Amino acid sequence: MRNKSTSKRKRAGVAVSRRSSANSAMRVTSRIVDTKRHTTGYVIGGKRYSVKQVAQLARQGRISGVRAVGNHPQAVNGRRCLSSLPTKVEKK
Repeated sequence: MRNKSTSKRKRAGVAVSRRSSANSAMRVTSRIVDTKRHTTGYVIGGKRYSVKQVAQLARQGRISGVRAVGNHPQAVNGRRCLSSLPTKVEKK
């Protein structure tokens, strides 16, 4: 029998928190892309975050509906995929 007292468990190389993601107040609202349509960041609660920052926040379980796979954020099953979010083009 598995020990259920641990707060985190490992599944397929991805750390999954046992805490409910519905308790988290942060949610990804839109995606920031460059002129070539490559994702450079995301908007969470009106504030801009880089892809790396979003992956770190997802790893900590602070963003609802998002998990980190490697260095990239990814939507959890049953949630809207991040590529279908509204985009904002950032010109340099």
